[in-house]
Amino acid sequence: METEKIEYLNEKIQKSEELNDLQSVKESATSLEYNLQPSSNTEGEIKNNDARGSKIPEKLLQTIMEAKAEYWENLKTNPPQGESYDSSRDCVDTDAGATDSYGDACAAYTDYPSWCGGYDDDDFDSMAMCCACGGGEDDGSGGTDEC
Repeated sequence: METEKIEYLNEKIQKSEELNDLQSVKESATSLEYNLQPSSNTEGEIKNNDARGSKIPEKLLQTIMEAKAEYWENLKTNPPQGESYDSSRDCVDTDAGATDSYGDACAAYTDYPSWCGGYDDDDFDSMAMCCACGGGEDDGSGGTDEC
């Protein structure tokens, strides 16, 4: 019976030490979280960040966004050479003056069909409007090709 009490007390002591270690880890994490708060948080209140994943520092994010913009601009200027547009289709573009996010209308997509679907915006849908992308409408010339 004495041995059981000793084992029981030893388990309690061990659990107590583990609990203290966990409490220490929690305090360290809380301290670290507080130190990572923005300077506008001056009341010492810790605000949880509901966003998942790590935040990217603003300067690094700006560099990434600039590189991304440069990549897309370069891709637009020097697109990969894909299949050329088959102009034998009986089709008319339906963009009616609408342009993509870079200001290009369907006519530009005739030369660069690789742009199709890549630069659409709220008023321009290249896949639906441009013959070069498989959109547009039958021009009524009586041909058998469909748009």
